[in-house]
Amino acid sequence: MNRPTGSASDYMALAKPRLTTVASLSALFGTLLSGENLSTGLFIDVFVGAFLVGSAANALNQLMEIDVDSLMKRTEARPLPTGRLARWQAAVFAAVLGLSGIAYLWTRTNPTTAWIGVLTLVTYLACYTPLKRITPLNTFVGAIPGALPPVMGWAATTRPLSIEAFIVFLILYLWQLPHFLCIAWIYREDYTRGGLKMLPELDVTGERTAKQILFFTLILSPVSLLPVVLGLAGWPYLAGMIAANALFIALALTLILRRFENPRRFVLTSVLYVVVLMLSAAVDRAALS
Repeated sequence: MNRPTGSASDYMALAKPRLTTVASLSALFGTLLSGENLSTGLFIDVFVGAFLVGSAANALNQLMEIDVDSLMKRTEARPLPTGRLARWQAAVFAAVLGLSGIAYLWTRTNPTTAWIGVLTLVTYLACYTPLKRITPLNTFVGAIPGALPPVMGWAATTRPLSIEAFIVFLILYLWQLPHFLCIAWIYREDYTRGGLKMLPELDVTGERTAKQILFFTLILSPVSLLPVVLGLAGWPYLAGMIAANALFIALALTLILRRFENPRRFVLTSVLYVVVLMLSAAVDRAALS
């Protein structure tokens, strides 16, 4: 085990900036669909606040799962299992990020947005993280904090939480299920080695997992179009999402027909889905302005 160094790259690895950036950008989806009190400053504040909260969640998760990460090939080289960072260093880093994120959202947006940030941290760390060792249903719980950033973005515009805000939440919630089911199948042996319970754990051929992925992509498709029905978006959003859903469903079908021949392509496509979701909402909002 290495002596704790506390290098910048080690702290960066705790925060998982690439993953956190995607989650933080998804927060702007809620802001765009809300369509009220929009400004460049608001977009920046939502992104920064969500990024700080998400980084804290990632750091605390790694602190709670040092033993698990040390057993899995994909995580054994992280700063905490290798000893490049001490536990107290990670704890202080995470605390500073988390408190700064909540305080930032409270002062720069409003208390409701900050409380949603707190809820994101609590559900991720107190519910999802421990459930990974207990039940394969953890994925359905873990999708809750993952879908809360867009609700933060909605609340930041001061628009009341409503059925429209729930739809924003539901779109990101449903998107995560096929995304993480595919990731769980790719790394199923690693997760088993780490003692984590995932749905594809006993799915040797991948057929059952592929059918579950297709099922959730099929549900996601009509739900993702509800913003148009509710008057939150128009034709640019509708066109973009019809195309994204068609591609998503087609690739989900190939997982079944070709027995998970190229699962990483599906994961990359799922990330592209979020990009199209964001761009469609942004173009749509620009067209309405």
